[in-house]
Amino acid sequence: MDYCCDPGDSVLYNLYYTQDPDSTFINADSVINLKANSYTFPSPLDYGTIYLWKVKAKDTNTDGRWSNQPLWSFYVPACIQGDVDGNTNINIVDVVYLCNYLLKGGPAPKPITMCGDVNCNGQVALTDAIVLCNYLFKGTPLPPC
Repeated sequence: MDYCCDPGDSVLYNLYYTQDPDSTFINADSVINLKANSYTFPSPLDYGTIYLWKVKAKDTNTDGRWSNQPLWSFYVPACIQGDVDGNTNINIVDVVYLCNYLLKGGPAPKPITMCGDVNCNGQVALTDAIVLCNYLFKGTPLPPC
């Protein structure tokens, strides 16, 4: 990053992000006055979406400067294979969630029903719960999708 701040001043970062490839980032969503140079979003973003982002560094005496890179991006996948309940963790809760959906009429896998298709055969069925159990308890790899 080019010079943005006065020597000795604390640097703060503003993170701007958008789904719009034509954005000027003026009206983009933002996280303001971050003290750290990394950030984890506290709540899920839209699944299956590419986000574009930029950073502006500033101190108490300047408006700051944009980062030198033209634009950065990251992709939020539609499903994490095996994460049936959509909480980004793969564990026994996903097996119970899937069985509850299939056998008891519980809520559908999140964020979309096909996230329950753990074995990637195009169907959500009890075999997906078995594949997930084998992954969790036997160390069997999940099938490639």
